[in-house]
Amino acid sequence: MVQGRIDPGQKTALIFQNCSVFGTPEYEQAFQQSPSTNLAYLGRPWKLYSRTIFLYTYLSPIIQPIGWLPWSGLFALDTLLDAELDSYGPGAVNPSQRIYWSSQLSPQQAEYFSAQNFLQADSWLPQTVP
Repeated sequence: MVQGRIDPGQKTALIFQNCSVFGTPEYEQAFQQSPSTNLAYLGRPWKLYSRTIFLYTYLSPIIQPIGWLPWSGLFALDTLLDAELDSYGPGAVNPSQRIYWSSQLSPQQAEYFSAQNFLQADSWLPQTVP
């Protein structure tokens, strides 16, 4: 995934909450045949101030342990937010294996990026019936 903002005040981000990350069936097959040449990452910064966040998301084995990839050298690494909270599954590794610039959010930090807060989802998404 690539995301970017040109101003730190822009209220945009790529946020994946309660999702599952898989490849297409063709990609999954290619990955199984040659995992060292079929590499997948959680994202990379396309512009300054990019924000890509995974909250409570299942990550399949295709995700590389470092998680994130730079766009070009050190570009935007000091202004981005590449972060996770409670990823799980084979692609969710020990956070110490993630690239140094990524973050593990606290539940309080993640609340800011929840669909209810960030998108005011309660005002436009249909409510689920138990």
